[in-house]
Amino acid sequence: MIYLIRGLPGSGKTTYARNCTDPSIKHIEADMWHTTASGYRFDLSEIEASHRWCVAVTEFTIRHEIKNPVVTNTLTTIAECAPYYVLAQKYSVEIRPKTMTGTFGSIHGVPETTVDVMRMRYVSDEDIKTYFSDKDLSLFFGDPYSAYKFFYNLAKVVESV
Repeated sequence: MIYLIRGLPGSGKTTYARNCTDPSIKHIEADMWHTTASGYRFDLSEIEASHRWCVAVTEFTIRHEIKNPVVTNTLTTIAECAPYYVLAQKYSVEIRPKTMTGTFGSIHGVPETTVDVMRMRYVSDEDIKTYFSDKDLSLFFGDPYSAYKFFYNLAKVVESV
């Protein structure tokens, strides 16, 4: 099982995962990449690396049957969710998205204008599940993160038409 805990910055994703006492889950999020012993240091130039790392750790966790990954990222679009749907299909595991809707404010100082853009492009859990329900994602099994780039570019083409 892959749990996708989605939502805007400050919606309670990380808190939700941290408060889960189920020993069969492993909390994974891209923000962990930006956290050092001295605290959180976001570097925009490392955003792709942080998300590739998150997908890789999720895959490692599934492949080695360590625990059920609980991924807590914003995951606002089909493209951002795509690598996790690839992993679910590749390893024949269920994927369960859940949107957090709290309004606690971003602890990482994400500007409100950025949050507004994310809010406008947010795709519902049900629409994402429906979108991927009949897709053969095996083309991306070798590099699940490449599904993000594919669906991101596909959305750009559709927007330009």
